[in-house]
Amino acid sequence: ASADDAEEKMEAFRQANNQFERALKYFKKAARKNRKFHQAYNEIGFANRMLGNYEDALKAYDKALKLEPDFPHAIEYRGEAYMHLGRLADAKGAYMSLFGEERKLADLLLRKMKTWVALEEKKSDSPVPADQLEAFSGWVQERGRIADQTAALTDGEAPRTW
Repeated sequence: ASADDAEEKMEAFRQANNQFERALKYFKKAARKNRKFHQAYNEIGFANRMLGNYEDALKAYDKALKLEPDFPHAIEYRGEAYMHLGRLADAKGAYMSLFGEERKLADLLLRKMKTWVALEEKKSDSPVPADQLEAFSGWVQERGRIADQTAALTDGEAPRTW
């Protein structure tokens, strides 16, 4: 993203895709060796998501969560995949499931939601209808205010005085 030259950006993109393809191959191999290796399924999902294969990513995250239902990284990553597929209600659900117990990951997902909304608003061909994008943007802003107001209540961010 920081490269100025278009050819340099394309080469970096190709290299990144090659690395994700290679990682995908190794994590699939790991999952075949141990069908209960929920982290491998999570990483299969991550690599697929980075390659733009969102439906395949969701299948892998679902498998990870079937094996380990409260696995927070799979919940957060799945929320990102939902967003990219325009499944905004599901993305909200992922955020809400993290908010109480996994606040740092919830905050990370919210930052990614803010970035995604800003990018989608600039697109003239966004697959998400404008009214849905506007509603989601409002929800993200509201959740940001709530997160800011409750940040001091989370572990490690403010000492307890009682």
